[in-house]
Amino acid sequence: MKKQQAKLINTTLQAAYTGEDNVALSAAIARLCAEMYDPHMRMNKDSGAYEEVNDHEWELLFFMQNIANHLWAAMYDTRTNKAGYIKGVKHKLDRAQDNLKQVSAKYDGTEIALESVNRAAGWVERLETKLAMFEEMYHMFADFMEVACGESHRPYEPWVTAVDTTPQAASDKEAELAAALAERGITLSVGHVANTNGVDTEVA
Repeated sequence: MKKQQAKLINTTLQAAYTGEDNVALSAAIARLCAEMYDPHMRMNKDSGAYEEVNDHEWELLFFMQNIANHLWAAMYDTRTNKAGYIKGVKHKLDRAQDNLKQVSAKYDGTEIALESVNRAAGWVERLETKLAMFEEMYHMFADFMEVACGESHRPYEPWVTAVDTTPQAASDKEAELAAALAERGITLSVGHVANTNGVDTEVA
């Protein structure tokens, strides 16, 4: 990226960060939809009349679905990351609130106890703010998807559908590929065993 272009982008970002540009989230999403809008007339087989449709309707739908799914997962994903921490902010908040109750119940008036309660309360507040942000963004994208694409968003929850229903992957590589495709709403049949005689390979 050229320095001039980077400088221009940074100026635009700073204006957005500070609220100088005063662009609402709804307007920003509408602008994204407009970038993927190319109207043309098509015959409606049911009504027999021509109607205006978006030539990029499937691309826009895929784009909006993926963002909405990502936001939904950011809130409610029950899976854990490599460090063993749960991914969904809503579940993090539930645990943080339980921790705050426990720490508060043990408060004995000491400086250390006061700091523990303060730290626990601060963590709850940060998670509440983050959850509220994700909720606003999710509903905004879902609403725009319904109007712009004509389809209501149905959250994709691989952490629910994959539980005790998906065969175990035969290798780490297969598991990684299955997970990557699952994020796109594609199910990869895993768990196959390759039988090979050194020349021909068959999958059982």
